[in-house]
Amino acid sequence: MFNVNQFVKPNSGRTAKKIIGVAIGVLMIILPIGFFIYMTLPKEPELSPLSTLSIANDLPDKPEITQPAWSGNGNYIIFDSHTHTEFSDGTISQSRLAAISADRCGALAFTDHSDIQGVSSPARFNEIDAIRTSYPNMIVFSALEINIPSYNGREHLTLITHPDQERRSLAALRALAEKENDDSETKDITRAFDEPFFQAVNNYNGVGASTLVFYNHPSRQDGNIIENKNDLIAWSRWSPHFVGFEGGPGHQNVEPHGLYEGDIKTVNRWDHIAGNVGDIWDQMLGSGYQMWGALASSDFHNLEEDFPPCTFSRTHVEIPERSHEGVLQALRAGTFWADMGMILNRFDLSAKVVGVDTVARPGSVVQLGEDKNIELNISLTRSGGSLGKSLTVEFISNCSDGNPAIVGSSVVSENESFVRLMLPALSEGTDRRSCYVRSVVRLEDETDPKVAMTNHIRFMF
Repeated sequence: MFNVNQFVKPNSGRTAKKIIGVAIGVLMIILPIGFFIYMTLPKEPELSPLSTLSIANDLPDKPEITQPAWSGNGNYIIFDSHTHTEFSDGTISQSRLAAISADRCGALAFTDHSDIQGVSSPARFNEIDAIRTSYPNMIVFSALEINIPSYNGREHLTLITHPDQERRSLAALRALAEKENDDSETKDITRAFDEPFFQAVNNYNGVGASTLVFYNHPSRQDGNIIENKNDLIAWSRWSPHFVGFEGGPGHQNVEPHGLYEGDIKTVNRWDHIAGNVGDIWDQMLGSGYQMWGALASSDFHNLEEDFPPCTFSRTHVEIPERSHEGVLQALRAGTFWADMGMILNRFDLSAKVVGVDTVARPGSVVQLGEDKNIELNISLTRSGGSLGKSLTVEFISNCSDGNPAIVGSSVVSENESFVRLMLPALSEGTDRRSCYVRSVVRLEDETDPKVAMTNHIRFMF
């Protein structure tokens, strides 16, 4: 008779070894596949500062200011960079919009949506040429509101170029952007479709066109507050012609302001990335990015729900000359500021450092010497929205300890127009090379505060 037990242990051992061997084999197959899948999954870009900044790396050791040649010339015009007409989802014609804007705007951009075929048609360009003839004192741009490829229509850019290039470049760039849009609003977080668009913008600038890109109403449809930072970093890396964003979004004559109907709302009518001190714009500036956010537009669509161009949201552009090229140069250089509610006609932020006679203004880069005390000055001229009222002036900077904060605040009475602050530059930002100063003026109102905002001055250590 056989003893069954004498066969159990040897057989169990062989079975166990077989199981272990199979398991190891399976793991050897699965682990590499899993690692490959993980590495190829789309990820958000790193949030580290750029290694190459749009600031010269060979700045002199002595105190010196690098700034646009026209800085401080006082030659300002009011510009609305974002409007719509019957060529997309606006309700009035380009001619009618020009007529109601000519007395208020020194410059106006027709920025109809890129997903409408007619926006690159000869009819649209011919009508704009006729408007330029009819209103020679208003600088008129044919621009586009581009559906950002990676967002499939959910987010938008303003694409603005010189009239000499508009027929060719706007049509080609529109076609490139719309090629990747499928109207699903599903985001490709790799932003792979955006890079060819920005490279094409670079190519058009390489042949002499002055083509610029701004991010429109950045947070209107965001799911989270960090999304904008990743966008701004990626687009800045791909193109030096992506120069900033609408800190002051349009649609200010409706509730909620800016039509920010999701969880993220505007802050005193400004997008949170500019309206909150220490938010994404300040973080970007602290990391060394030269990015302009003091842009406010009407995003005009109709007379029932929107303020007409240049009546409520106003971008004041200091230009080298009264021309299309002059406006584009100023937008690229950051020589502009914006207000909402027509609270200011003049908002002059300037800085002086020991060893340099020249006064620095927004758009400037200042090389500090041994004496790192900065004299900041603000001169104001009120507009109708603030006459007879006090204003609060704030200096926002990371020069004190590397962290963006309000470093000085002063209430200016109805008869005052000047503020001064001495600011010791004690610390660089996260770029370990520089700090910055920008300024805000607030008209305090319990029901509806109004805000004006400048771009920044950068100080190199």
